[in-house]
Amino acid sequence: MKVVRYNEDGAPIGENGAKLKSFIGSATHYHVPITYMSWKSVPAELKDKIFTTVEAAFVIDPRSRKNILQTAVPPEKYSFIEQNHWEEFVRSRLSETFQEKRQLQQDRRSKNKYNHRISRKGYANLKEEMV
Repeated sequence: MKVVRYNEDGAPIGENGAKLKSFIGSATHYHVPITYMSWKSVPAELKDKIFTTVEAAFVIDPRSRKNILQTAVPPEKYSFIEQNHWEEFVRSRLSETFQEKRQLQQDRRSKNKYNHRISRKGYANLKEEMV
């Protein structure tokens, strides 16, 4: 098993920290269907499955559960989406409610002055590199 190191803020760092983040994404892709509108609507049982899967592959700080589940988000792409899930997903994205939400976020994004340029390593690993 891979041992994950943490910085003073509790963020995973180092090579295994980056692997952990990728693994969380894969576990989320596997366990969470694309039909969920937000992370809040994902049932606790699925979130527990993701955390249990991570615990089986990595030696992590037990206090990092919240951080791990904040890293996990519903996936953007699947190579194996079931047809009924895809149809429900498309229907949800074409709804008026979603279009209003999309427009609001698009407006917010247009106000950003600086694009994200830090790569996958995140601020915790950048800080570790600079020290």
